[in-house]
Amino acid sequence: MSQILPLFEFRVTLVPKDDGSSRPLAINETMINVLQKIMLKRKHAPPQLL
Repeated sequence: MSQILPLFEFRVTLVPKDDGSSRPLAINETMINVLQKIMLKRKHAPPQLL
């Protein structure tokens, strides 16, 4: 069960809306880790030849 718990962890942030109110946005920790790995690979990847 302890291996499954990280799948249910979220970060919550508020995104401002045009009318001045805020919308809650929950981002899964697993998705954050995946996106961070993708960004690091792109940053450190050699430039693509055209």
